[in-house]
Amino acid sequence: MHSIVKNLGRWLTKSQSLYVIVGCAVWLAACQPPPAEVPTPPPIQKESPATAEPVATAEVDSDAAPKSNLAGSLILIDESAYPNHKIVRYDLEAQVEETVFFAPENSWIYQMDVTRDGTQVALSYASPPVEDEVELADREPYDRNGIYLAEISPDGLMGKPELLFGNTAANEFVFNPAWTADGKSIFYVSYKRIFPEDVLETWEPTLDVALMRYDLETAEHHLISQDGIWPRVSPDGTQLVYIQVDPISSLRAVNVSDLDGGNVIELIPLNRFFDIDSPHFSADGQHIYFGAVPHSTKVERNLWEVIFGIQVASAHVDHNLPSDWWRIPLSGGEAEKVTDVKRIISYGSFDSAGEHLFYATKNGIFSMDPNGEFDQRIPLQNASRYFIWTP
Repeated sequence: MHSIVKNLGRWLTKSQSLYVIVGCAVWLAACQPPPAEVPTPPPIQKESPATAEPVATAEVDSDAAPKSNLAGSLILIDESAYPNHKIVRYDLEAQVEETVFFAPENSWIYQMDVTRDGTQVALSYASPPVEDEVELADREPYDRNGIYLAEISPDGLMGKPELLFGNTAANEFVFNPAWTADGKSIFYVSYKRIFPEDVLETWEPTLDVALMRYDLETAEHHLISQDGIWPRVSPDGTQLVYIQVDPISSLRAVNVSDLDGGNVIELIPLNRFFDIDSPHFSADGQHIYFGAVPHSTKVERNLWEVIFGIQVASAHVDHNLPSDWWRIPLSGGEAEKVTDVKRIISYGSFDSAGEHLFYATKNGIFSMDPNGEFDQRIPLQNASRYFIWTP
């Protein structure tokens, strides 16, 4: 990755260079490059709804889809442009969608997590700038984001997100929020781009990525792991699983630790897979499931890379590689391949009973049993790369 940005710097202007670095944050989070994909919204209006109004729900034709054997709900981010950028709740049994939050104009929702009691949601979110925030208004949404909290009412609607903490500069991006079981702390990832004065001549920015924990009672930030991403907490609330990224090769390992970052166990070493995403615990806490791409995968260079002589990094090329689900016992041992679906997987999560693993791909959301059988597509109106399962 370092060699890619170094070569790019020779041809790009300063403005273009900043957009490339923003894309690097998205690359680390295993997501599509957001700023380039957000369509231009319509003209700004004076007011935009901050909470959901009662809306008509979208039902699936009963003749077109069989009765669902699934329970609970999926809370999803609809990444359409304003005014359709929103959070929806999809009832898995009734196969009904309901909008629970409309994103205001000039805002952007990136990722989220819900407390286990279902009363609060933490968002990686860029709120719309107010009129006197000239500097913020000039920034892209991903350059003025922070971690926000929103209350969830008994009827399931979300309130207005309120800032918990923001980035410290235009070159910092905070994402991957994950609640602890007691709802007193939030894990998150900080991605900072530090530009030296001679950046245009040498193109040597420092990329500082860190897995952090924020204590809501003390308002303190604690370092858990340098170059760590994708935090997920165990069902019993005592352990953390995350990806450790090698900053030179971009290869990824899977680590498990205590909530304070101590007693680190490397379950998957750096060179075991070509790429790894979305590690999370099984419902019984005995296995770690993760999306992976084997080393045998062939990566082609596109025309842009050929023209400018860019060498493809050793792993995680724009997250466009078909992958499968694997699992490994928490006690250690050999990783076992669970599926053979060859889909571009971006996120996964079990229901509380452990009967179904839901996962997001570029072509929709699917569910399967823990052994990779009975794979079925969820009949949603729009695809989403990020969701939360709730009872």
